[in-house]
This record gives sequence, structure tokens and C-alpha cells, in this order.
Amino acid sequence: MSGAEREVEGARDSSRSAARAAGPGAAAPRASDARGRSFGIAAPSGFRVVQEREVLALVREDRMAALIGAGLLERGGLLEGRTAEDSYQGRGSTAIVRVGDERVVVRRFLPGGLLRFLRPSTFATPERPFREVLLYEHLRARGFPTLEPLAAVARRRGSRWILHLVTRQLEDARELLGLLLPGALPIVERRALLAAAGRNIRRLHDAGVRHADLHLKNLLLSRGEVFVIDLDRSRLEHELSRSARGANLERLLRFARRRLEPQLGGQAFWRDALRLLRAYEPERSERHLLAREVLRIEARARWRHRFGWWCEARLERWRGLRRARR
Repeated sequence: MSGAEREVEGARDSSRSAARAAGPGAAAPRASDARGRSFGIAAPSGFRVVQEREVLALVREDRMAALIGAGLLERGGLLEGRTAEDSYQGRGSTAIVRVGDERVVVRRFLPGGLLRFLRPSTFATPERPFREVLLYEHLRARGFPTLEPLAAVARRRGSRWILHLVTRQLEDARELLGLLLPGALPIVERRALLAAAGRNIRRLHDAGVRHADLHLKNLLLSRGEVFVIDLDRSRLEHELSRSARGANLERLLRFARRRLEPQLGGQAFWRDALRLLRAYEPERSERHLLAREVLRIEARARWRHRFGWWCEARLERWRGLRRARR
């Protein structure tokens, strides 16, 4: 038996008493923090819960040997990104790492927006990456193009948790933000891309998923398909109301206006927005009602968002000055 296989067997033994008879969606072992709060993790089909010492993990069974062998559960191992081939910083800290014959994306959860200036990079509870895995599997079971999760890991640090998500890297993925810049695509391909994005956002909403951060950097083109990624803090609902759909589309519109309208110009930008909306809602009367809802939400929140951007810019400048003085 190889070293990796022995590690896998050890991990399986640690959770076997609670997971031996567990089927898809069954409750997994419960973790508790330093304050005695308890958390249960549900394992979707094809995943296994691993719990040892300060680590709670949900790992895809067919990739368990490779991931644990690469140091998934170890301090300074796979999750630290020390063998990363590439990395970038967004709402989370992300590294691309080779595991065996494939590349995986390791994302550490970090607070987003203004909260990243105020909160530490640890969390009070461990659930967020596990909930994200459940949402990905919910969508993948319906044939929806999204990420394939391989593992979610929570490591205890004192009374708080460090959270990571591991996913399979998409082939030749490109953000829609870059593809919609002036001159990036021929006009026919641009129109097809906007229509595909609108249809897949509609499929996302029809599947009951309310995305927490829908914008053009979380829409990726890969293998001719528009993928929706980053389901952190997203919610699964029985049915999305017009208001909920409008709020999601307003978030997308707000991001696009900030990043694309100055470069495209007003007329071209709104033509693109209308083309996406037509693909999202082909029925004319319902589309008009939805557009009115989007614009109502945008007008109501405009000054609040502008004030947030103003604060964010100054906090970024303040943080840059602090780093320069060190």
C-alpha cells in the first residue's frame, strides 16, 4: 500500500463510525468550535466527510487519494499554494496547483467588499465552503455548466476557522468581462455570447439559485459554454420571485455599467444589456416588468453603492500607504 493510500485509509477510519451507513445527503459527523457550537455537514452523492484533529473536510471520493496524497489535510500542504503554478487575488485568494495529471483551483475564503478592511481572514463558523459544494452539485445534477467541486476544507485556528474550496480547473476559461471589451470579439460572436449568458442566468434562477455576487468576472466562457462560478453565500430557494431575479440582474448591470459603459459608450452598452435581457426573458410583457424592477432597484440603491465605492477607494489607498511605510 502506498503512502497516499495509507493516508486515505486513515482518513476514512476517522469518519467511518459516523459515515459508514451514510447515503447521499446523509448527515455527516458534527464539528464544534471553542465555544461549544456544533455544525453538521451533509455529504452529497460521491463525497465523503473526513474529520481529524482540527480539520473538517468534504472530499470527492474518486479524487480522495490524489488530494490527500498532495497534502490536502496538512499544514503547509496543498491549501497553502506553495506548489502553485499561478495565483490571483479576488474576493478570495486563489492558486492553481497541479495534482497528479490535472490542475485544480484552490480558493481561500476572504471577506469581500468593505468587510475585508475590517474583519480577519478567518471565520466564526466552517459551513461556507460546504454549502457551496452542495450548490455546485445541485446545479451539476441538472446539467448546468458550473465548477466541479473536489473538496471543501475547514481548519480550526483557535475559536475560528480557515476555509478553502478546491475545484477542477476549467479548460481555457475566459471571463466575460474581458470578452465584452471593445474589439475583443467579432460582433456576431459578441451577440451569441450575450444571448448564451442571458439563457444560462435564466437557467440558474429557474433552478432556484440566487447568486450572491453575480457579475461578469463570475461568468466564464469555456468549451463554447458560459459557466457560472463562485456560489459562495448564494442561496437555494424553492422559487425565485421577480424581485429576487431583478435584484440579481441589477447586481450584474451595476458591475457592467461601472466596468464597460465608459469604454463602450452608452448606446452600445444598453444594446448589449437589452440583448442579454431578451435571452433571459423572451416573453415581451414579462421582460418589460422585469426591466422596470431592475431599474427601480438600481435607482433606489445608486447613491448607497457610490458611497461604498468612494469608501473602498480610500481604504485601498490607506492600506497601500501603510504597506509602503513598512
